[in-house]
Amino acid sequence: MFAKLFAINIVNDNYKFKRVPKVLKPKVKELIAAMVNDEELLAQLTQE
Repeated sequence: MFAKLFAINIVNDNYKFKRVPKVLKPKVKELIAAMVNDEELLAQLTQE
């Protein structure tokens, strides 16, 4: 649940990926990848 909220907020540019807890980062990155379907945008959104 929290991973989805983080992913939505990151895609909407309301939250930065580097602030996501380490434990949730892999799941959040996976969810963002499913949302954007673009490797370049994924790299930009998930930069540390």
